Amino acid sequence: MEHGIALVKGAVASLDQETQQNAALVERSAAAAQSMAAQASRLAEAVAAFRRAADPA
Repeated sequence: MEHGIALVKGAVASLDQETQQNAALVERSAAAAQSMAAQASRLAEAVAAFRRAADPA
């Protein structure tokens, strides 16, 4: 019986570790997405500046 309990305990510990790793990956992905959004905004501003400069107004 103790062997079965030890197996369950090991499985729960493994699931906990993987859950923590997944949470860390989600946090890094969110930070990367935020950074990419900021970069895209800066790129759009730069492109708009070129368009204004090329506008024959």
